[in-house]
Amino acid sequence: MNKISDFIDEFVPKNLSKKRRLLLIRELENHLFEKIDFYKEIGYGDEDSKEKAIADFGTDEDMKKSIFNEFEELYSEKRFLAILSLFGILLMNYLCFPLDIWVTSADFNDDPTPLSSLISFGMILAVCGLITFARVKKYRKMLVSIGVANFVIGGVFLLNFYSQCAVYSIAHNLVYLIDVFTPASIGDYIVYGDYNVVPLVVWEAIPFIFAIYCFIEAVKIKRGSAKNIINPKKKIIIFSVVFSMVAILTSALLPKGLAYNNDYKVWFNEYNNYISDESETMFDNISVGDSYYNVSNMLISQGYTTAKAYEETLDRIELKQFRNSYEKFNFADGYEVWFKIENRPIGNGFVGIKQENGIIIAKGIGNLEETMYDDENNFGYSEFEFNHNMHSMTDYFRSLEKGNSEAEIMNRFDVDLGSVYSKRFSIENEVEKHYYRLYCYGIVNPQEKNWYEKRDNRYIELTFENGTLKSAIMYDKIYLDKKSKIIFEAVE
Repeated sequence: MNKISDFIDEFVPKNLSKKRRLLLIRELENHLFEKIDFYKEIGYGDEDSKEKAIADFGTDEDMKKSIFNEFEELYSEKRFLAILSLFGILLMNYLCFPLDIWVTSADFNDDPTPLSSLISFGMILAVCGLITFARVKKYRKMLVSIGVANFVIGGVFLLNFYSQCAVYSIAHNLVYLIDVFTPASIGDYIVYGDYNVVPLVVWEAIPFIFAIYCFIEAVKIKRGSAKNIINPKKKIIIFSVVFSMVAILTSALLPKGLAYNNDYKVWFNEYNNYISDESETMFDNISVGDSYYNVSNMLISQGYTTAKAYEETLDRIELKQFRNSYEKFNFADGYEVWFKIENRPIGNGFVGIKQENGIIIAKGIGNLEETMYDDENNFGYSEFEFNHNMHSMTDYFRSLEKGNSEAEIMNRFDVDLGSVYSKRFSIENEVEKHYYRLYCYGIVNPQEKNWYEKRDNRYIELTFENGTLKSAIMYDKIYLDKKSKIIFEAVE
């Protein structure tokens, strides 16, 4: 036994902690005893078995190499590497704020520059490098520290919805490349706000993926199941070259991507859905029973056009942009929608007409969605009367009864209780039908602390037949969960 102990003690580094020395000694003893048992089983004596086992470990140099290769993670990892990795990654991300390397959205921050994008890519590459170094060396504590740092970063930015410039740049460049060079188009994500979700989700996934990987590999190293990485230098060089090329090309292309996104044409804006004075005039100049030929000529003379006619004037890129914008609205069946193209329709600058055998049988103006309420759209905003007297409006609405006068009701609503953002007139079976949609916004709960809890959006649907009220429904849109519900319906 003394011979084994002396042999092991000669090779175990003296500067290890007591705990690490014991771990290494036990590991070496297990190897030697397995060899000793083997030689005993084939007929050698105790001393000869020990001599043979020791001899099998090879020369002094072979033994030292074996220790450094197989047990390096037990004694060579320095604690300061784990500490530096933790605070280095956290500090690097903290410095992003004064250096403008984070992006919330173009509404709140300037667009990223090629330099900030390149720095952002460099940060990701630096973290990849630290993870790779720790994994190749099997530095368990360093991996845990890197995992903790990335988990903290992911958690903090998940709450603040920050996106890194590198991911932001990739998203914008992809939109540009796909829209310009392929038949497909994803440009509508830019103008409707959803595009921010993509870089946010991707960026949030990156630190969490890094963290999970580090934690898993640290556990494997502790259990001794982590495999050695074959040809790590070659793999690191290939990855670094490919990553750097992507970073450089993405950053260089960024100005074109941002320019395309910033110049993206929006013909129909869902956030300004009031009826403009110009379209109101056109609506009033059309009567149910008019000749379709005369009405269409009048609209054309005033600069109005249909989607089909307008598409013939657009190039390939503009056509995709126009269709993305136009298809966001589910126009009511049977209506031919006319609009005036300048930079974009003013408010809901839509005039819709239905014709049958060359005669106008219905006309509409404003938001022409088939359904009254769509949780995905934020329609109904007024250009002038944004804040309404919500209490007075609600009280008046609750007083309505079927058979009330259309002129009296609409005069009261249009003056101070709501904003009409859509109306349709038609004649069916000799019954003149008028349909209105109104938007109201104002303080409902003055006692609430937050402004968005005090105020609320309400939508009203009114139907009249031959000048008298047929039905009236009020919808409530809850700000926080974006759901609608019927809160009151007029009865006889």
